[in-house]
Amino acid sequence: MFLLELKVHSYGTLTAGGIACLVVGSLILFKTPQTVGDFGVARGSSWRSAIGRGDHGRPDDLVVRAWRRKPSTGTAGLVAEEGTALTDIEPEGKVFVHGEYWNARSRGPIRKGARVRVTRVRDMLLEVEEIPRPRPSAERKHERSIRRARASSSSSWSSPSGSSRA
Repeated sequence: MFLLELKVHSYGTLTAGGIACLVVGSLILFKTPQTVGDFGVARGSSWRSAIGRGDHGRPDDLVVRAWRRKPSTGTAGLVAEEGTALTDIEPEGKVFVHGEYWNARSRGPIRKGARVRVTRVRDMLLEVEEIPRPRPSAERKHERSIRRARASSSSSWSSPSGSSRA
């Protein structure tokens, strides 16, 4: 019943029925000293079980999360996707985005092989912009080593006697 609630719009009726079945099933499952009439399990444990199942791990939560998720198909799923320019785009060309070949248009020239991001979808034409290339990691490492060398040379400290140590 809980899983059926995902597909059928019963506004919680199936969930309530599932909780009722859970409670009744747990009451008649075992015979204990704290039984209710001819029923088996203690009343408190079955209610705790029903309340716990109703508050935590509800399948409805999965449905709400799915509704809030960004679309991954259709034109809405293409916006903000990244791809590669297959031809020079000035102002129109071809791109490879989302596993497909598309006609594209851009405001400025984009060279072949550049990374692009989709900004808008019009009919079967994507409007794209170039994604700036990050600097190569070797260049960043070199700049960091230069900064460290400058920082260490300027941070030599003096001893109380006046001689400096590095």
